[in-house]
Parts: sequence; structure tokens; C-alpha cells
Amino acid sequence: MSDCYNSAKQQAYDCFDPCWKEINAYSLTEEPDKLRVCFEKRRHFVDEIINCFKTKIKA
Repeated sequence: MSDCYNSAKQQAYDCFDPCWKEINAYSLTEEPDKLRVCFEKRRHFVDEIINCFKTKIKA
């Protein structure tokens, strides 16, 4: 089951760059580089969410 959680984390990380290109294309912010840095600093959030599932859900 641990492989499943690791795979979910990797999928979220792999999505970041392609998704970022979409966000950037629509000019959702005047300072896209600052937004990207903000997202990058919070990558641990993905780990926390998936670890929560890993420890709290019966599988």
C-alpha cells in the first residue's frame, strides 16, 4: 500500500509543471514568478495530505 501513496505524491509533483504552464498562459496574476515560488514552498502540503490518508484510512 505504501507504493500507492508514494505514487500519488509523485503524480501530484509531476502535474505541477504542466499545470503551471496552463496557469501562466491565462495570466491569472501580475507576478507569476512569486506565485510559483509560493506553490513550490508548499509542496510539503501534498506530503501532509497523503500521509494523513496513509495513517488515518483503513485499507
